[in-house]
Amino acid sequence: MLIVPENATKEEIKILEKKDIIQNLLMKVYDPLFTQFFDEDSNELLDEKIDVLNQLFNGKTPDEIEHYYDVLELYPKDGNMWD
Repeated sequence: MLIVPENATKEEIKILEKKDIIQNLLMKVYDPLFTQFFDEDSNELLDEKIDVLNQLFNGKTPDEIEHYYDVLELYPKDGNMWD
């Protein structure tokens, strides 16, 4: 259930609604990279995250999804996955 503060702006409400959609989709989709590299707290790329999660939910593979790696904000961009 989405809880919106009384003093929230329209933009803040929009962000909260999108994050609620993302949370609901995350519960329906299992993807190992999402478990490790998806930033649930980020307000960036919300539309893309919803799109990618919907496509995963509908059975597409990561290779078939345009912004798959873009929404994995914690995924190392330099190719170095190890500390």
